[in-house]
Amino acid sequence: MVLAEELKNYTKSAHAALEGRMIPAIKSIRTGGDYTRLLRLFYGYYAALETKIAPQVCDKLPDFEARRKAQSILSDMAAIDGGSVAATTLCNTLPDITSYPQALGAMYVLEGSTLGGQIISNMIRQRLQEAGGALSFFEGYGEQTAAMWQRFKLLLEDDFSETEKAALLYAANDTFVSFQKWIAAHDAR
Repeated sequence: MVLAEELKNYTKSAHAALEGRMIPAIKSIRTGGDYTRLLRLFYGYYAALETKIAPQVCDKLPDFEARRKAQSILSDMAAIDGGSVAATTLCNTLPDITSYPQALGAMYVLEGSTLGGQIISNMIRQRLQEAGGALSFFEGYGEQTAAMWQRFKLLLEDDFSETEKAALLYAANDTFVSFQKWIAAHDAR
């Protein structure tokens, strides 16, 4: 799993910048409305990115539909306050994803977020009792989260050319950067 480690090192700074923006937004949640605003931010990014990823992976990744998370966000919004996405803006400054390696790079960020989501769900639950039934997005795959992450990392063991590997690394980093910019531009606090 050499590429997984390389991805972790290559994206370390961008990952930290996103966390630095995200943690204060999560800690500022006090009401269902605060939580819904945060979910709208995630939906705006995830729905757009998943749509862009899909054509590049649908024939190579049989469980892609199970890995999509935008629907979980919609379910959580409905559970917390009947939230509607009618006025939710979708991100239009996404990483370049025109190949399978680029799609895997972006998915590295989305799939990795399911690990941190376990911690975030606990943070939100402590701040907002009513969120208990509205945490499916942050709870990821529940008890299967670690197994799903391991299965995803196996995809990174493919025999990528140096050009494909560079595209994968860059797309992962750019996904962290563009998500951080999206959060900064639409700060939930």
